[in-house]
Parts: sequence; C-alpha cells; structure tokens
Amino acid sequence: MRNGRPTVVARIRHQEWERRLNIYLRIGQAFRKHAPKRNSIAQVTAVAPDRVGSQEVTLARLSEFRATIRKVQAIGADILVPLQIGRLTLAKFYEHAANILCIEIVPGMPMKKSATTPAEILEFVRQTRPRRLHLLGMGITNRVVDPLIRLLQHEQPSLPISLILTISPLNSRILAALELRFAPRDREPLPRELCRL
Repeated sequence: MRNGRPTVVARIRHQEWERRLNIYLRIGQAFRKHAPKRNSIAQVTAVAPDRVGSQEVTLARLSEFRATIRKVQAIGADILVPLQIGRLTLAKFYEHAANILCIEIVPGMPMKKSATTPAEILEFVRQTRPRRLHLLGMGITNRVVDPLIRLLQHEQPSLPISLILTISPLNSRILAALELRFAPRDREPLPRELCRL
C-alpha cells in the first residue's frame, strides 16, 4: 500500500525473466554494430528483473540474473533498474544495485505502481547525480511530467530524462512480435521503430 491506495502487482516468474532477458540479448545482438559511443543513450534499453514494491526481492533477482544482465550490457544495451521504495533510501538502493551488477545502470523511478514521489526523486538526483534517469510508466501526456522534468533539470541541467508508458497491451503485442521475429530460423534485423520500446 502506498499513499493509502493498494498496489496490485502481477508476479513475474523466474522463467519469464529468463525469456525477457534472452529477448534483450537477441535485440542487443541485432543492434550491436550500431552501439552508441559510451556517454550517449543506447538504442536498446533493457529493464532488469525486479519486483514492484520490494527492494529485497529486486536485489535478490539482480544477484540471480547478474551474469545475463551483464551480457546484455556488454553488447551495448543500457540496463534500467527500477528503484523500488522500501527500507533503504533510493540512493542506497541504487548503490546496492550497481554494486551487485558491477556495471553502470540507469535508475528507473516507478511512477505508477508503488510510485516514487517528486520529492523522493529530487532527493535522489541531489544525492547521486545520475548520468540518465527514466520515469517508469509515465507518458508524455501525464500532467505531472512537465513540472517534474523542469524541477529535475533545474537541479541537474544536463540530466537526460527518458519516459514512456512501458506496460500496455500494445507493448505486450510488440514484445510477442519481437520474440517471433527473433526465432532462431530468422536472421533479419528488426525495423528500428520496433526496437525503440
């Protein structure tokens, strides 16, 4: 429960995380030759295994899937780690996640389920000065987007902030299409517009 509202979360099983990470690997391989220079945003951003509202389970999943996550990052993808609220501050949680993976990660701020508040996000930016920030589940039409981005960029003017509605029936269909498209018999690269989810 957050702000007096219950949080309903569908549990993602181990096999589903393996399937998703394998899709990220195949997409990353397809775009490997187009990998950007080190300080720019990658063409592929992979969301690391987590559990909404649980820092403990998220950190355990990062440990469990560490080797595969590192492979995805090694082929040029950015790794987005949803920073769950809980016992640790967002800055401490981010530090623990980065230490587990031993790679540079993109902090993802949950904006829908178990949402982080603008004050928590601002404090996180003040404490960590991230290279990039992602607002998970917040689309450009959300009325909070513009003031929040202005607030964050006032604090850290050069901060790239990304956002997209990441959980939707459309994205589920695209993910299924990507999985079919990357079946072992198919060697053609995906159209760029499908890979920028």
